[in-house]
Amino acid sequence: MRTTRWLLGIFCFLQLTPVARSDEAMLFFEAKIRPLLIRHCYPCHSLRHGEVESGLNLDTRSSLMKGGDRGPAVVAGDPQKSLLFNALQYTLGDLEMPPSGKLTRQEIDLFSQWIRDGAAMPDGEIEAISTEGMDMDAARDHWAFRPLTQPVTRFDRHQRSNPVDRWILHYRKTKRLSPVGAAGPEQLVRRLSFNLTGLAPEWEDVNAYQKNPSAEAYSRLVTKYLDSPQYGERWARHWLDLVRYTDSTARWLESTAGAFRYRDWVIDALNDDMPYDQFVKRQFAADFM
Repeated sequence: MRTTRWLLGIFCFLQLTPVARSDEAMLFFEAKIRPLLIRHCYPCHSLRHGEVESGLNLDTRSSLMKGGDRGPAVVAGDPQKSLLFNALQYTLGDLEMPPSGKLTRQEIDLFSQWIRDGAAMPDGEIEAISTEGMDMDAARDHWAFRPLTQPVTRFDRHQRSNPVDRWILHYRKTKRLSPVGAAGPEQLVRRLSFNLTGLAPEWEDVNAYQKNPSAEAYSRLVTKYLDSPQYGERWARHWLDLVRYTDSTARWLESTAGAFRYRDWVIDALNDDMPYDQFVKRQFAADFM
């Protein structure tokens, strides 16, 4: 999966007067400011990434309050007096952040609004992630990090058309299970249709396949069912059940009047063959993307 990397060096110390950090202010930080910090800053100023340059850790409010080598960088309520804001605008000469390039005017304005509203962010302490005692070579040898290879079974000599069949044969022999007979043309089409669309096949499909039960005809049916709108509707149920989707709730619960938009988006994502990594990312970070 593609990941976002971060580079922004801001030497800051927050001297905050007491402010009421409302839910709206915290939501603004999470939706607008944290993504910029993640993208431009944390590689150099986060214990999570193993680096804290110039003594500045931007992981939490508590670490920001401790500050860095350059002294105070934020004056809550006054962006113009904040070192952070001036560094973002490239007006300090010896301190221009991020060094990789100036942020857009819109991004700088977001920082200005954040500081003006009190620079709200979560409290807490973050400790460095220690790798002491870890066997990194053994960790890299985990199956998830090894290159893909073509597995071999003792039944590869059978040269079945589908490699999955060889694994089924392997475990069937291991468990001493007897196979059932091959499905007839009508059964095969019904199984395919119910599996991919959740619906019984049209009689025309069954009749045509009975007359020509070839691999090419079967492949055409697979393509037809995958291309049908019912494919997304059928398989979206698995994801929607996982996230506990509901079209409606009891009267005394919060309304889900617009929930159908998310349901339809999931269906369309499957029908449009959205890559799985992109699909999962949008479940967690659609507002950032």
